[in-house]
Amino acid sequence: MNAPPAEPPVREPANLWRRLAAMIYDAIAVFGLLCLAAAFPMAVHRAAIPAGNACYQAYLLFVAYAYFAVCWHRGGQTVGMRPWRVRVVSADGRAVVSWLQTLVRFLVALLPLVAFAAVGQWSLHAGIGAAAFGSLGYLWSWWDPARRAWHDTASRTALVHEPKRR
Repeated sequence: MNAPPAEPPVREPANLWRRLAAMIYDAIAVFGLLCLAAAFPMAVHRAAIPAGNACYQAYLLFVAYAYFAVCWHRGGQTVGMRPWRVRVVSADGRAVVSWLQTLVRFLVALLPLVAFAAVGQWSLHAGIGAAAFGSLGYLWSWWDPARRAWHDTASRTALVHEPKRR
């Protein structure tokens, strides 16, 4: 007699503190990656890249996206998410996050930084205000019953806390 299939484990949503801790770890990793990526074109051309070069900025943005997208798509975790046992999963229960979900998640999560950069050119106070408004997307996870931030909702993903392995 066959046993009925086991129910998938109920995953606890990751709280805001785990999100922020993972973000700090990932900021360090991305900073190092961007330093290497920034040096590559300068080594190839043997000259400094002019400030404000849009292609160069797009290249660095793509490098940052590639880091997150590959990590989220392949295993659901970045380097910063592993020590805090946080994982990105698809909201429909699949463990694999699609490439489109990674793009939407990255772009929506990036909005506070984009707002700060765009509005901050006019005034530092306006830039800080724009970044604070954009940060509401992260703080929203305190009030959302499923603890989702805006980029979780937009990309149909969830950030879950993985239990300790025995």
